[in-house]
Amino acid sequence: MPPDVEFEPRTTRAGRPHPRRILRMAVDLVVAGIGVFAALLCLRAKGNYASAPWIGLIAPAVLMLASAGYRARISGVVRAWWGSLAEFNECGGVPPWRAALLFVTLPAILLDLSNNDFEGSGDTRPVIPTAVSLVTQGNWDLDEFDRPGRPDNLFGRGPHLAYDLTRRHGRVYSAYPAGMVLLATPVVGLARLAGADLFAVPVQARLEKIVATLVEATALGLFFLIAARLAPAPLALLATLILGLGSGMFSTVARGAWQHGGIILAMMAVLLAEVSREGGPGRVGIVTQGVACGLLPSFRLTAASFLIPFGLWMLWKSPRRALAVVGLAALVYAPWAAWYLSIYGSPLGPSTSQMGGSSWTTHIGWPLMGLLASPGRGLLIYQPWAILALLTLVPACLHSARSLGITTGPRGFMLLCGLIVVAHLLLIAAWRIWYGGYCWGSRLIVETQPLLALLALPGLAVLCATRWGRLTVATLTLTGIVMQVPGVYLHACRWNIAVHIDEHPDSVWSWSDPPFLAPWTGKAGAVPPGG
Repeated sequence: MPPDVEFEPRTTRAGRPHPRRILRMAVDLVVAGIGVFAALLCLRAKGNYASAPWIGLIAPAVLMLASAGYRARISGVVRAWWGSLAEFNECGGVPPWRAALLFVTLPAILLDLSNNDFEGSGDTRPVIPTAVSLVTQGNWDLDEFDRPGRPDNLFGRGPHLAYDLTRRHGRVYSAYPAGMVLLATPVVGLARLAGADLFAVPVQARLEKIVATLVEATALGLFFLIAARLAPAPLALLATLILGLGSGMFSTVARGAWQHGGIILAMMAVLLAEVSREGGPGRVGIVTQGVACGLLPSFRLTAASFLIPFGLWMLWKSPRRALAVVGLAALVYAPWAAWYLSIYGSPLGPSTSQMGGSSWTTHIGWPLMGLLASPGRGLLIYQPWAILALLTLVPACLHSARSLGITTGPRGFMLLCGLIVVAHLLLIAAWRIWYGGYCWGSRLIVETQPLLALLALPGLAVLCATRWGRLTVATLTLTGIVMQVPGVYLHACRWNIAVHIDEHPDSVWSWSDPPFLAPWTGKAGAVPPGG
């Protein structure tokens, strides 16, 4: 029974809407209206735009304090939505979207915007201008941003184009994949309706932060639903908290329009469709997987480390479904391939320029160690909780986890997640810029972190069942959170400028001068790219 039925009748004896119900609907409309107003203020990207979403919470907070009936109704809704997670865990079916929105996505949006800062680079810089060009000019080129003599000139200050741009057929385009533009364009369109000055550089930076926040928060919501299908809701929420605050999701994905954000969002959509129903995804799930897989290559070609294992896994489980998903993915990617071919001369887009033989190496041992344990980029340094994923390999741990209500998803699901992680690590280790250039922590392997958090669920369940285990989990979680703080709040990413990271990539191995100590060694004050 819906919560509102418990507190008031719907109609009078005469069959008319009950006055209390009319009043309640009017109050809800006012609250919703204030929320929309707060969102529009945020999208204007002026002044302290990051505080605008909190305005939307004023009316509900006042009503909660002033009205016992309102408190009771909201409490009923919260209980009902939390209860829907238990039903989803046991029976599957339609994911409880409202629960994910309330308990994860909205809090993540408020938190991510609160630092009022973003950290992008050349990888992300053309995203918002390209979306602005689409919204205002109806094209993908960036010629309208050429402002000779101005310090905010997108094209650079010298006679040559900035490295993140390329000239094709007499026009200038982004030199990076355009998938994130697809996610940024609706935000830019709404910002235009809200009256934002789309050609102002500070506004573009703020819009990039908003796009990054929405992508990260939505991906976290999807992750939470996957985890809630595999584990009881409290444990799923704990895993989401660890991922949302103690990983590159917080310090990278939520702080700039990195292509990794689009990949993670699409991956989570694919995996949620996979686990939602017993026996595999239905028609809606297959369509979701096909569309998401078709979009993945438009974000970043490293998506192959997900697409290939997932495609082979589908082929093993259900050849017919594999063919359907692949066919739909091909149809979805076809317009991208045609557009890329017309502009860049390759159906794979501008990233093919970075795929030459000189960009790769077979000597991956040292880079792989760096990706895992270097003080500048190490997965286990910046996300120490990831070590819990190894407990999935211990049969006794899996047995104990099952007795605590943990499931491992469809047959081979955990193995699939592990293979994707390994494939991505090997792919990045083989690339000459495995350290990721200007970035914070483990950026180039951030796509593996949601999968590692899923793999950590059995270990989390077993450890949280004992006192010393809970202490271990708390220590690993807090350490992971602390490792993100310098990058998010103290501008420690500028360490890359101070050490000239592209000229001295071995700096990532320095324990005497690591990035996370940059705020205290004086290397967090360097001017960031474009600054």
